[in-house]
Amino acid sequence: MPDTSFNLLSEFSTLQRMGPALVTGVCGREVEIEAEGRRFFAALAVPGIYAPVAGDTVLAIKSAAAAYVIGVLNATGPSIIRADGDLRLLAPNGEIVLQGVAVAANAEELRLNAQNLAVTAERATERFGSVRRFVTQIFDLDAGELRTRISGTFALLTKRLRAQAEEDVKIEGQKIHLG
Repeated sequence: MPDTSFNLLSEFSTLQRMGPALVTGVCGREVEIEAEGRRFFAALAVPGIYAPVAGDTVLAIKSAAAAYVIGVLNATGPSIIRADGDLRLLAPNGEIVLQGVAVAANAEELRLNAQNLAVTAERATERFGSVRRFVTQIFDLDAGELRTRISGTFALLTKRLRAQAEEDVKIEGQKIHLG
């Protein structure tokens, strides 16, 4: 049987340098780095979550033939997960937690499917072109106050209407039609 073993580090048998380097420029999956007063280009050999930015400190390895960034010592830019196709985060037996000062989602379409949905906030603001809600059982609202401002027509269609006030009821309009 022929010997098929090979030395994965044969390219680095003439290793010239391994150590910290400063990112001075970015060109796709290559970065320009500076170490010991010399600048050279190195290919990124770190997980895809790292997005290099000038000013980062990386761990570089260099031989006469090639240079690679093999680690990140200090990143100043955002961490980015990029998928050219679908991306799925799965935790079949656990939960996925997103935590930050702010969390933003931008999409043409956003769907939330849940057995239970709980939203807690100190303040909430919503802006829509149109909204249509379908509630098959009960829609229950508890509020300290409820103010509704409508610039056009307010139409309330129901089988029965019950209004109860502990104090005054006031209805103002140029004409009020009952019956």
